[in-house]
Amino acid sequence: MAPCRYEEIDLERLPSNDQHYFAVFCWQHPMTTDPNPTEMLHCNECRHETKHRLLKEVANDGSKDWGDDYTYHWRVVHALFECCGCSAVVLRQSYSDSEMEGSQSWYFPPRISRHQPSWIDKMPADIRRVMREIYRCLGADTCVLPMMGLRTVLDLLIVEQVEDTGTFAQKLERLQTKGVISERNRNVLEAALDAGNAAAHRAWAPKLVQVHSVLDIVENLLQSVYLLDELAAEIRESTPQRKPKSVSQP
Repeated sequence: MAPCRYEEIDLERLPSNDQHYFAVFCWQHPMTTDPNPTEMLHCNECRHETKHRLLKEVANDGSKDWGDDYTYHWRVVHALFECCGCSAVVLRQSYSDSEMEGSQSWYFPPRISRHQPSWIDKMPADIRRVMREIYRCLGADTCVLPMMGLRTVLDLLIVEQVEDTGTFAQKLERLQTKGVISERNRNVLEAALDAGNAAAHRAWAPKLVQVHSVLDIVENLLQSVYLLDELAAEIRESTPQRKPKSVSQP
């Protein structure tokens, strides 16, 4: 049987064995019948779970005869939702079949694992491009590629600050000598670089929490190198000067 819409299927026209399997399958995986259903889903704009209203739902069903009086059935449901708070729209694709319990779902756009900082546009072009790719990879539930990307960002920053000569240890030492990083920051960066090297060269698959920890380190370094001096100058300029103390007359 070719894939088709569930509501267009006439069960009486199916072979008896298909009628049984298909009826049970659709009972286990029904479409929404409520005319105005809502669900609690994550909203990337609101940055937390919110009530979403179903705008449109389409189901496509299919089956294949595997012989021995057994027919394999599957269902793909596309559901378009709108956030009741900010009106952002998300598409959910759900898949289920007669061999599995429940269903698997994917969301488009995917849930944002980590939002880009507001200052990302102030970074150098090469660093800005790689950082944006890192955030997109995190949204796709990947860990190895973001960790490798963070190592690349550190490479770009180090080369820009102290040129591409010597080992990483020597480059970090020159960063410290130049005053770009402190001794404490140097130890933290060594850990971040080693994590990136392990993901790139030693087939290490980091956990998401570890990727976020290294991302914290890299974001803090980028802020300290490219933003803090400017922010400090703005604060100093806007801070009112302390009035001099009046000298009392004898």
